[in-house]
Amino acid sequence: SDNNVISSENEKSTVDHGNEHHISSDKCNIDSSDTTPINQSATNAILSQLSSPPNLLTLSRIFATPYLSYLLISHNDKSMAASSSAVVDGGTTSAAVSYPIPVDAAADAASTTAAETLSTIATHLDQSSTPAFALSLFLFMGFTDFLDGYIARKFPSTSTVVGTYLDPVADKIFISITSLTLCYTG
Repeated sequence: SDNNVISSENEKSTVDHGNEHHISSDKCNIDSSDTTPINQSATNAILSQLSSPPNLLTLSRIFATPYLSYLLISHNDKSMAASSSAVVDGGTTSAAVSYPIPVDAAADAASTTAAETLSTIATHLDQSSTPAFALSLFLFMGFTDFLDGYIARKFPSTSTVVGTYLDPVADKIFISITSLTLCYTG
C-alpha cells in the first residue's frame, strides 16, 4: 500500500507517498503547568510596557475618542431640537432634548441615589458638550499624538514594542470614529 505506519514505543514514523514524517511522542505531551508562568510573565511584560508615558498618552486618546464622538452628537441633537421649534397659536413650542433615566417606583434608596447620580452626570455632560469644548478636546488629542511620538523618539528607553502597534491603532480608531460621527451629524 502507499501509506505505511511504523510504530515503536518512543517514536512514530508515517510513510505517505514516499515522504517520511517523524513525530516524537515525548515532544507531543504538553504540560499546561509549563505555560502558566510564560503567560503570566508575558502579561506582566505587556502591562509594564503599557505604563510607559508615550503609551499612556496613546491610551488616553483611545479612551477619549468615544467621548469626543458623544460631544459632537449631543451638540448636534441640541441644535436640531432648537431648530425644530415651531410657533403655534402665537406661542413657541420647542422640542426639548432630555435624557430620562428609568427608575422603578419600588426601587430602594440605593437605586434612587444611583439614578440621581447618573442624572447629575448626564446633566454635567450635556452642559460641557459645546463646540468649543469638543474642539479643545480634538486639539488636545492631536497634541498628545505629537507628544507621545516626540517622547518616544527623544527618549528611546520609553519606546516599546506595544507602543509601535498601539499608536497606529489609536490613530485609526480616532480618525474612523471621528469621521463616522461627522458623517452622522451631517
